[in-house]
Amino acid sequence: MALDGMKTHLDGILQAHVGPAGVTVDKDKLHVAGFVVVDRNDVLYSGAAGHLRFEPESEKYTVDSISWAASMTKLITAVCLLQLVDKGLISLDEDVRSHLPLVKEMQVLTAPDETGKPPGLKENETPLTLRHLLTHTSGLAYPRLDPLLTEWTLATAGKLPSHSDLRDLQSYATPLASAPGESWKYGTSYDWAGQLLEKVTGQRLGAYMGEHIFDPLGMASTSFRPADDVPGAAARMTAVGTRSSPGDGGDGDQTLGLLTGFSRDPKEGEIDSGGAGLFGSPADYARLLQAVLREGRLLSREITDEMFRPQLDARTRAALVKHAVDMPLMMMPELDAATTPIDHGLAGVLNTQDVPGKRRGGSMAWGGMLNSRWWIDRETGIAGVFFTSVYPTGDPVVQKVYNELEEAVYSQLLKKQ
Repeated sequence: MALDGMKTHLDGILQAHVGPAGVTVDKDKLHVAGFVVVDRNDVLYSGAAGHLRFEPESEKYTVDSISWAASMTKLITAVCLLQLVDKGLISLDEDVRSHLPLVKEMQVLTAPDETGKPPGLKENETPLTLRHLLTHTSGLAYPRLDPLLTEWTLATAGKLPSHSDLRDLQSYATPLASAPGESWKYGTSYDWAGQLLEKVTGQRLGAYMGEHIFDPLGMASTSFRPADDVPGAAARMTAVGTRSSPGDGGDGDQTLGLLTGFSRDPKEGEIDSGGAGLFGSPADYARLLQAVLREGRLLSREITDEMFRPQLDARTRAALVKHAVDMPLMMMPELDAATTPIDHGLAGVLNTQDVPGKRRGGSMAWGGMLNSRWWIDRETGIAGVFFTSVYPTGDPVVQKVYNELEEAVYSQLLKKQ
């Protein structure tokens, strides 16, 4: 398979949406964009545009530049846990609370009554499984994304944690927003899945990933701690941008500039966050996607099939759809959640029907806080990853460029069928 004649077209899309080097970038532009498309055997396209920093003389951004992958970490964590299932070290449906004492102690939030008291707590009597963790049906939620947990957190802690506050294990030990299997809640499930791996294997998550994922695939730029593990990482690190808005001291014109005060540098005692801790590059991430497409490279065909099988029941699927409709730019900006049937596999969201002019039914996708995204289309046999570095998630320019890139890729593929 080849995307003959597409390099110029895809290069043009990237360049059209990326501004020149400078202290700020125009409102309809990004400062960096990298895109890689692979099939099971080859790199079909690899390109990038932009500059690493918000400086007139900044170095150029490439597919080997490093960014915070954020929730793009989740796919890699899922592959690692599914390797343990392949090896018979753990099953998808056993109660894993015996491995995770803090999770075993977690109670379930109850809705406040008419007296106005904050949410209460009750004992969790439901087993919590790896399948629950990998499908976000464990009840573990991010405090900012679940109203009940938001209310409880404000009542007990006085404030909501930011991404920078989720560092040590105790910071992830919130009550369950629902009993396991009752709802779909986006949250810290993959962080606890990473801790489960550490208990089962006796290795730090990063060490396991290095031995079983990064080293075999040549993902030399991917790490929880790039300053320690990746030679020359500082010179390849991508600045995080944000758009000006009314009330932030700027003129609110949506120009893109440096996000000051932002740091994901690991601190002493910080866990290897299986949900959002990795840094990496477009080229590295594409190697992972290609390996997933090649059943047998990282996972058996049987467990790969299970990974891509719709996992939710009617109740949990309804909760997923509601979340996607309520937060479309965060959840799946490239799809219309109101009209595209979706489910969840063991590593990401599935569109269960073909998307006209784009990915086929059964494709899996997810993204990260800085607006990077990936998809895997097993039926067509291709996968793609888009990297940028813009906060917060849901950037409209990213939505536009990502749609254009995917549509361009499939328009070429459809011509060859």
